[in-house]
Amino acid sequence: DPYRTFVDVAAQLDDRRLMWVGDWMVAQNLVDLWKLRQYVAESHLNGVQRARRVVNLIRPGVASPKESDVRWFLHRAGFPEPDINAEIFSDSGVWLARGDLVYREWKVVVEYDGWQHERDAKQRQWDIYRRESLEADGWRVIVITVADLDKPGTVITRVRQTLRQRGCPI
Repeated sequence: DPYRTFVDVAAQLDDRRLMWVGDWMVAQNLVDLWKLRQYVAESHLNGVQRARRVVNLIRPGVASPKESDVRWFLHRAGFPEPDINAEIFSDSGVWLARGDLVYREWKVVVEYDGWQHERDAKQRQWDIYRRESLEADGWRVIVITVADLDKPGTVITRVRQTLRQRGCPI
């Protein structure tokens, strides 16, 4: 059963990778997040302490393990909780985009762009138009790539500077 599996793998994985697993299980509809939290709270299996610590970090709507990585780094640095894969509308109500990690109050979007964003010409063109629309409406877009994940301190610094410029008390 997937609920038991989550606790079992908690004995083998570190917190960040366990969060990946939980985010993926929820995204694949293998588990209900509320039921997973309840199962972990009531369980006495090996690995349950880590599972209890991590289950509260799992979020619905996460699209990839790399998004989970970015969210993990920001969480560990004490950042406010972003909206995940949230719809973004202009001040006049026009749909602009769906953002990976959205700090709506400060109009900041943190996007993870995988290789497909560079290799696929149509995807790249869409990304350019999307960023231009967001920026024209006053949003700041921070793009994180796989190379950035090797330097989490740089990711944290970039996001912190932008949020501070936008008035976030971080």
